[in-house]
Amino acid sequence: MGTQPREGYFKFTALFAGIGHADPADVAALNRWRTRLRALDMIGAYREGVLAGVGFGNLSIRISDGFLITATRTGQVAELTAREYCMVSHCDLERNQVLYRAEEGSVSPSAECMTHAVLYQVDCGIGAVIHVHHAGLWNRLMDRWPTTSRSVEYGTPQMGYELARLYRESDLLRLKVAVMGGHEDGVIAFGRDLDEAGASLLDVYGVR
Repeated sequence: MGTQPREGYFKFTALFAGIGHADPADVAALNRWRTRLRALDMIGAYREGVLAGVGFGNLSIRISDGFLITATRTGQVAELTAREYCMVSHCDLERNQVLYRAEEGSVSPSAECMTHAVLYQVDCGIGAVIHVHHAGLWNRLMDRWPTTSRSVEYGTPQMGYELARLYRESDLLRLKVAVMGGHEDGVIAFGRDLDEAGASLLDVYGVR
C-alpha cells in the first residue's frame, strides 16, 4: 500500500469549462452509497504510514451531458456537498484531456476520471461507476476476475484502454467488477445504476 501516489496526482489535463450545479437528487444518491462504502473502509483515507490522511475512492453517475463524479481529494471528507462534485462533459483519451464544470473553479474531478469516462463510452447502458480501495479484495480477486495489466498506472488513458479491452475480451460485462492490476488495492465496479454497481461490488466482498 505504501507505493500509492497521492490522491489527486493527475496524469491528464483537467480543463474547467465554467460554473455548473449538480442536481441535489444525484448528489444525495451518490452520498448514500458513498456512506455505505466508507463504513466498509472502501472509501476514506489512509490512517498510517507515509500516506496517512490521504484520501481514496470515488463514485460517479451518468447525467444528461456526461457524468457527475466526486472531486479529487475528497476521500477523507465524511459527507460531501454539491461543491465537492464535478460534471464531466467531455473526455479525450487521445489528447489526455477532461472538460468539466463545477460550482467552483478551484475544484477538480477525481484523478480516476479517465477510467470512469471510458466505461461510460464503451457501453451506453452503464449508468454508474464505483472505484474503491481494499487490499483484501484486491488480492483475492487478482487474476481470478478481469484484471488490468500490472504495467498500467491509474488515471491514465492506458488504464481506460485496458478496461475497454477487458470489456471486449473478458467476462467483465457479466461480472461488473474489475481489478486494477497496476493500481494497488484498486477495484472498480459498474452497473445500470448505483444500486447495481454497489450490489455487484458488495457481492464479491461478501456483504449485501
